[in-house]
Amino acid sequence: MALFSTTGIRGIANIDITPEFMLDLGKTFGTMVGPCKVLVARDTRTTSEMLSNSLIAGLLSTGCDVFDTGIAAGPVVNHAAQSAYDAGVMITSSHNPPEYNGAKFILKGGKEVGEKEEIEFEKILNSGKFTTVSWDKVGSYSECDSVSPYIMDALALVDLEKIKSKKFRVVADPGNGAQIDAVPRILKELGCEAIIINGENTGKFGRLPEPRPETLSELFEEVRKQKADFGVAFDCDGDRAVFCNEKGEFIMGDVTGSMIADSLAEKGDKIVTPVATSSIIDDVASNSGAEIVRTRVGAKYVSDSVISGGAVFGFEENGGCIFPKLSPGRDGSMTLITMLDLLTDYDSFSSAVSTLPKYFQLKAKVECSDDKKADTMKRAMERAKQDGLKFSDIDGLKFFEEDGWILVRASGTEPVLRVFSEAKTESRAQELLERGKALLSD
Repeated sequence: MALFSTTGIRGIANIDITPEFMLDLGKTFGTMVGPCKVLVARDTRTTSEMLSNSLIAGLLSTGCDVFDTGIAAGPVVNHAAQSAYDAGVMITSSHNPPEYNGAKFILKGGKEVGEKEEIEFEKILNSGKFTTVSWDKVGSYSECDSVSPYIMDALALVDLEKIKSKKFRVVADPGNGAQIDAVPRILKELGCEAIIINGENTGKFGRLPEPRPETLSELFEEVRKQKADFGVAFDCDGDRAVFCNEKGEFIMGDVTGSMIADSLAEKGDKIVTPVATSSIIDDVASNSGAEIVRTRVGAKYVSDSVISGGAVFGFEENGGCIFPKLSPGRDGSMTLITMLDLLTDYDSFSSAVSTLPKYFQLKAKVECSDDKKADTMKRAMERAKQDGLKFSDIDGLKFFEEDGWILVRASGTEPVLRVFSEAKTESRAQELLERGKALLSD
């Protein structure tokens, strides 16, 4: 099994991710990047402080100076590694259930380790050949505040007075995660009336950490009850933000990402998003004259493309947005700030959404053992060619019809193939979904 997931290293705490293992991860990262200044932050899981202490010990043993900012969201680490430190580590398992934990490793410049660095990391870890230093060269340890500088730099990117004048009423749900400190502070700075739910540091979660429609019923109800302008929810490490409108209706990340792209992009600008994102963004780009760059599914691919292509914005359908003016990592806090900024030009969240075209996207799974995935995908491509379908193979296979598309991807975590479809009517999206499943049939 690969050490790195799509984002970082994850596993069940005290079983897969033990203090001993985390000590070695710290030694490995310190060997790879150090000796240098490393910022360390953690989410609110019951095991995060324990694992953070172990990782810090490993970093110190390689001569790295460690700056511990305590509980802070992932975007804070990305920003700090770009502005003030040489590298960063976030102790988190993102949206996984509370028994999980792990780490995300950030390089100088604020970029998460990519595939090249992951290979180097694994070689060092597996060899056990760590660059540990003598007793008199062990790194120093100190505590710091990296949240305040982050908030100051983030707020400098929007029109503060315009946002304050609207006096937005916002229900925010940090999910008892790493945004419990920053988000209330940000909303106060922006003159918002903030109603916070699941805002306590309990070490456990009042809802599941993954902010999806089925986990956010409390947020929807509170927005309606409080007659708020909208609601926002975050995953545990705070690098993603999802929204509901003033009616308590969930808004997909494709939509909110396209709204933000529309507010930021000008003619000639580049917007980066994965192949699975809705065609809404293509319509938005055609209006502004921006260029859409499609990538493989995964935050690191979007981030790499944003950096290499000089894009102004990148986003995923799960609510992960990248604002390169602040840092090259996904940023839930800046997503909220930018959403407030753009909503100053509308009467309501719903009216802002109504300016975008409407599409229907459906998803399904087809069981397929790992050893048969490649052959099944090859057969699907051959069938599509026989049918005269145009396709892209950036990530899986994306087939294009005149009025919609079908995407087929092999799951990296389950024995299934994932099928996506999109069209302007739900019935047509269903037809395309069934066609996608048929392309995979024996």
